[in-house]
Amino acid sequence: MTQPPTRESNLSSFIAACTFGAAFALAIAFVSTWVVAGFYEASLDGAYNSYVYAHAHNSWLEMVSAAKWFSESVAIVLLSASLALMLWQGPSKQRSLWYFSIFAMLAVMAWGFFGQLLPMDQWAWHGTLVRAGIVGKTPEIGQHLRAAIFGNPEMSAATLSRFHLMHIAVMPLIMCFLAFRLWRCSTQMIHSGRALPFMKGFGVLLASSTISLLCVNWPDVSQVEARAQEAIAFSQVRPEWYFIPLNRLLGMANTQESETLVLTAPAILMALLLALPLVGGLRLPRRLLLLVLAGATGALTGMALSEDYDDDAGYFRTPDLDAVMTNLGNVNEALGDVEGQIDPVLFSYSAADIYALANLTEKAGEHEIAKHFEDATPEQRAELLRDWNTWSSELRSQAMTAWSIPPERTENWLLLRQAMRHTCDNCHRAFDEDVDVMLDLKPAPMPVINTGEDADPLTPSMLPISLEGLAADASVEERKGSMDKLMKLLKDRFETLNAGPDAQSAQAIVDSIAASRAFNAIYHSEEGADWRDLADSDDWEASVTRLLAHLDALAASQERAGYLAALRDVRMECNHCHENIVYEDEEDTQLPEVPRE
Repeated sequence: MTQPPTRESNLSSFIAACTFGAAFALAIAFVSTWVVAGFYEASLDGAYNSYVYAHAHNSWLEMVSAAKWFSESVAIVLLSASLALMLWQGPSKQRSLWYFSIFAMLAVMAWGFFGQLLPMDQWAWHGTLVRAGIVGKTPEIGQHLRAAIFGNPEMSAATLSRFHLMHIAVMPLIMCFLAFRLWRCSTQMIHSGRALPFMKGFGVLLASSTISLLCVNWPDVSQVEARAQEAIAFSQVRPEWYFIPLNRLLGMANTQESETLVLTAPAILMALLLALPLVGGLRLPRRLLLLVLAGATGALTGMALSEDYDDDAGYFRTPDLDAVMTNLGNVNEALGDVEGQIDPVLFSYSAADIYALANLTEKAGEHEIAKHFEDATPEQRAELLRDWNTWSSELRSQAMTAWSIPPERTENWLLLRQAMRHTCDNCHRAFDEDVDVMLDLKPAPMPVINTGEDADPLTPSMLPISLEGLAADASVEERKGSMDKLMKLLKDRFETLNAGPDAQSAQAIVDSIAASRAFNAIYHSEEGADWRDLADSDDWEASVTRLLAHLDALAASQERAGYLAALRDVRMECNHCHENIVYEDEEDTQLPEVPRE
């Protein structure tokens, strides 16, 4: 006759279930680690690019990365539950399982510690710097421990390589061994009758369903921040959630002595847990220790998370849109500084940055719309959010396109940057910001003029500032100060072309043609009222026609003499317009002389 289950056997059954689930979560963790590692380049230059590229081009990889992240958390929770139940029951009754559970938890924590740096974003970089500082403060052995873990005093390629090796090879192999031992120990509990047989399936089902639900609801948990930049502070860094209590205690320590006590507390606790199975009895002290640990951990974690939630910080942070916009501007300016062909490394950098920053922009949408449109109705906010998400999606699509364009096709990259600026400009105008992204940022460079038989014509589609681009989704009348910007742009490009033969870039010519073609449209718009008071319509249009003819001659020039002659004609026409049509004789409006040789 089968004996009814006792309280002891029920407790052992739940221990076995938690252990089976933890072993299964460990298996998911190291399998997903190896899958993600197949797309990763362990170098300072390529780590961030490869991470963003792989997740952009393989939608399923996002779920694998989420499974990797959540399996770590599920393993920690189930191992903690198993250890808590064994501590309540008495660890001496499952001594092997007790030790293997402790070692497995330490292995998972170490695996997560080494994996934190690999994406090489702001969260990873600055988080690792904080961890390095904490490790270095460990009493007596801090600096030696830091040197053993990080290798160099400064973060470097050697540090990244070491962390990569530990995260994808050393720790997964250790975790694999410990998962096998946990499975064996739990199986022995079932065979000996101390645990119910169905607990094996229950534990696996518990772990797999929890991981699956978390991945479905938060698939973007592994989404990266902006590229790591040591010079830019990132105050949002938080440790892994299971280190939050320790981090909170460190924040409360206001003296050197209290900080030393906090840093030595984990070692003291670990020594105590390792010694418990060797000491019989102590039922009441063991259970009091469990209650104190559970209460303190829960209180400290809840306190820290509550503060972050109220401050919209840490795990509850919303991306800093100003920082995101600054980063996008820096990407554009960096590309604008390139001469001739775009460097392939910079090309890959830019595409990865644009894609990741577009993701951050989308995440910030709801918060920014609520902040800027407090009086809007829910329907209006929903419509704005749809537009916002569309713009973010367009940026992502443009980044995806960038990866498919060979770096030597500079003219295609030019069109892509035009589209990127157009998207950003739409967003700015939606928020009534007087920021003309398309005109203020540098146009992309193009190759030096090809004067051979296979030279491509300068087609309107290559112009970074077309009439359509100028008007975009708003009428020209809504563009304040456009004429002045175009005048400034034309003068700047003239000076570029006048600098010498090496400066004969097609970009400067097409910019000049684009600006000149836009003059008439603005002249006849509402904004051009002041210009119409200064200049007769027939004189204005005749001058613009002559200017375009001179620029066409400049673009078609086959030798230096013809190039300089056409450039002199451009100068004379511009100066003639200022002196005789709009009657401006200020010195800063006059273009400089063109050399005769």
